[in-house]
Amino acid sequence: MSEIDLFETNRDERRARANYRLIVGAFLLVLAAGIGIFFVFRFADTERERDLQNWQAHLAVVVESRLEATSGWLEAQFHHVEELADNTALKLYMTELTLADGDIGDITDEPAQRTYLRNLVVATAERAGFTGPMLGAEINANVARSGVAGVSLIDKQGRTLVSTRGMPFTETLRNQLLDAAPTGRYMIDMFSGPGGDATLGFVMPV
Repeated sequence: MSEIDLFETNRDERRARANYRLIVGAFLLVLAAGIGIFFVFRFADTERERDLQNWQAHLAVVVESRLEATSGWLEAQFHHVEELADNTALKLYMTELTLADGDIGDITDEPAQRTYLRNLVVATAERAGFTGPMLGAEINANVARSGVAGVSLIDKQGRTLVSTRGMPFTETLRNQLLDAAPTGRYMIDMFSGPGGDATLGFVMPV
């Protein structure tokens, strides 16, 4: 083999080795880039999962605190109604009414007792916040105006004995009260009140 042939052979071998190294290097570069991209996405997924878990934990704490606050508020409303139902004068009046088969004329000193009860329910409504604005324009006419909240005392026949001014009473609400009263304390679920606001009802038998 001549020197020229030997030189060309060595040159081809060097070129082949260089090409091989180039291919291997390119492959390793692509592999490293792929591994890098994989870990970047894995890190992003891990961070997203951690953020999601943190957010879920935060929401759980918020929901629990709101649930406690709501339960406490509902219990406070029932407490006001229970205090009213437990009033001795109110129990005496309702007992006499029951013994008289619903005839208020047979109740001892009925007008004075009813006046006391009316003042009692008004005081309870103001103390508990069972009050609200009156609806409709105030005109000089004998037209009853409805409110958005109040307290009422009704008998077993559904007749209103005493009530705060503007107590929003509908036949549907009255029927719910009569159906619920024998079962003990009861909450009428949220409904759209006269003013369009979300409204709840609290029922307590005497």
